[in-house]
Amino acid sequence: MKKKILSVFAAGVFAISLSLFAADGDLIVDGKVGIGTTEPGSTKLAVMDGSLGIGTTSPWGLFHVYGSGGSGFLANIENTGLYGLYVKTAGTSYGHDLLRVDDYYGPRFWVFGGGTAYIANSLGIGIMPPNEKLQVMGNVRANAYYLNSSRECKVNIADLSSQEALVSFMALKPVKYNFKEREINELGVEEIIIEESRLYMGFIAEDSPDFVTSSDKKSINLSNIVALLTKTVQEQQATIQEQEKRIQALEAKRTKK
Repeated sequence: MKKKILSVFAAGVFAISLSLFAADGDLIVDGKVGIGTTEPGSTKLAVMDGSLGIGTTSPWGLFHVYGSGGSGFLANIENTGLYGLYVKTAGTSYGHDLLRVDDYYGPRFWVFGGGTAYIANSLGIGIMPPNEKLQVMGNVRANAYYLNSSRECKVNIADLSSQEALVSFMALKPVKYNFKEREINELGVEEIIIEESRLYMGFIAEDSPDFVTSSDKKSINLSNIVALLTKTVQEQQATIQEQEKRIQALEAKRTKK
């Protein structure tokens, strides 16, 4: 049972109506609290001097939460309005956000400031859990796409033989198709949505040679396909050039006659 241990209405220290309740080590404040200030304003808790630690007596930074979270979240932010979490550099104008999570234009996660966002494990966009370091369920648009291809990050480098390239190339089966996407409806039930408005051309991973697919046969390695095409076209061009030389030689012999 909670017991009121202090009730304050003062025009000096807090300038608010305050009640404190305690039970089993808990402290409940019914009102507003200012730490380092006598004017907390419209906020429930204002810390103007020092740091605030929850679960720790040695806060690292102005605000530090420490604990396991038990069976729930370590921290839970719920706002019935549009805004969630907003972090920006002091003195900068709106639009110079360092981190922003809100629902102003629909659910969004924003990182600004020209810095670097670091994710230690994997990131899934539109899919959970991701099977790769970065997995996107949907389209990706960029100005350029670069693969790490330096000799410094490779071993066992060997030439791709003409036979290897031709066998894998001839095993490819180009198809056209529509993508299907999974969405959660308002009832929380997963639905399959067919994207019929856009036609794609490519390959089916399960029907493609292992040389160009991921280990789980769910994805295509486009870099490997480019290598196959390059080797095959090079061989075809060499054959065409050799045939042209033979034709020219035959024509020269016929002209001499």
